[in-house]
This record gives sequence, structure tokens and C-alpha cells, in this order.
Amino acid sequence: MSTSTSDMRNRKPTTSSSSSTTPSPTTTPPPPPPRPSLLRRLLLLTPLLLLPPLLSHLITDSTSYTFHLLPPSLPSKLLHTLFPPPQLLLTPAQLTLYNGTAFPTLPLLLSLNGTIYDVSSNPTTYGKGGGYNIFVGADCTRGFVTGCFGADRTHDLRGVEEMFLEEDAELDMFEEGRWAEIVDVEGRRGELGRRAAERRERARRRVGEAVQHWVKFFEGHETYRRVGRVVFESLEGTEAPVLCENAKRKRPGRA
Repeated sequence: MSTSTSDMRNRKPTTSSSSSTTPSPTTTPPPPPPRPSLLRRLLLLTPLLLLPPLLSHLITDSTSYTFHLLPPSLPSKLLHTLFPPPQLLLTPAQLTLYNGTAFPTLPLLLSLNGTIYDVSSNPTTYGKGGGYNIFVGADCTRGFVTGCFGADRTHDLRGVEEMFLEEDAELDMFEEGRWAEIVDVEGRRGELGRRAAERRERARRRVGEAVQHWVKFFEGHETYRRVGRVVFESLEGTEAPVLCENAKRKRPGRA
């Protein structure tokens, strides 16, 4: 062999081009700071939420917490809507206990169309000696419509539509069975029956509108609250109340 042993010793090992260099160590970023818990966030926001109402209360020198921009009853109404109290279920006999005799131990409750409202915020009107105390402790839906506060302390609306029937002597005679007084009654029985039914239906709608007028009043009142329902027994087999004189005088066309 031509290559000497000394030459082989003096040769430097060749570095393969495919061999990779050792990577330099990288710097690890620090971990992000922990996010505050939900409880901590609420605690931080509490002063900001309480400051405006407190300033309003101090600056306006009143019970307003909204600088008089919102009704004072709005917070309580909002809480009542979001967290409604348990609803009462009372019989008419149980409802009589809330007629103002035991006020303020027991609240002042009245019922309209089966819905019970707490009117304790207005004892001057609904408490003992008040002008509307007669409505408390009962469902007086009929009285609200007829205006006969004493006689109509009941929810029974049967026959109330009579006060809204338009004046029509011929239809009155037809409905009362006085057919002999009607001209050509035999040939017009179908027509008279249709007209009488339509007139009565219009009157019933007037009754419903009168009830809804008072429902909207109590539902929209700032301080009155809906607190339950009255459980009535069936009226089947019972006699309908007689229309009071005040309601008869209100009939259209009559004075």
C-alpha cells in the first residue's frame, strides 16, 4: 500500500454535511398571572354599583335611589318580578280574614276576577273606615262593574250584561216572551233571534272590557301586588244574582 501509516495518523476526520448542530437551548416565557375569580370580580364591582344609589339618596335628600329618573317603586317591582313570593290559594271564606279587621297583623287583600291583590300600601282607602274597604276580604268583580258595592260583593257575573243591552223595545219583548206584542213575529222569529243574540254578545263584551279596565288598574299600580288566587265552588245549580237598580239605570237609552 502506498499510503504510509504516518499519513493516516495525520489525517483529520471529515465532518458529515448531513450531521446537524446541537440546538441552543430556548428561553421559556413566564406563565400568565392567574385570572381573578368570579367572587373577587363581584367584590370589586360592588362599590361601583352601590355608589350611584347612595349618592342619589344623599343628594336628593329623599328615598329616591335613581335621582328621581325612575319610579321609586321600580326596584321593589323588579325584585317581585324576578323573585315572586309563593302564591296564596284561598277560599272565599278564608279571604274574609283579610278584610282589615286584623290589619296590620294580616294584610289587606281583595280579589278581582279570581286574582288576589295586596292593597296594604293604601290603608286609608282600603282599611277600616276607608271608602273602598267594602271590597277588601272578598271578590267583588260584579260590584266593580255594576257600581253596587254593597249588593254585589261577589264574583258572579251572570246577568250583568243586561246593563249594557242597547235599548230595543222589540228585542226586549222577544226575549221576555211577549211575542203577541210583536208585529209578524212568526215570520220574523229567526231574524229576531239573531238580532237578540248579537245584541247580547255585544253586551257581554262590554262586561269583559269593564273587568279588564280594573284588572289593568291593579296590575299596573305602583304598590299593589298580585299575591294569589281564589278557589271558587261551581255556580252550577245556583240562582243568578238580580241586577241591582243602579246597574239598570246605566243601561243605554235609560235614565
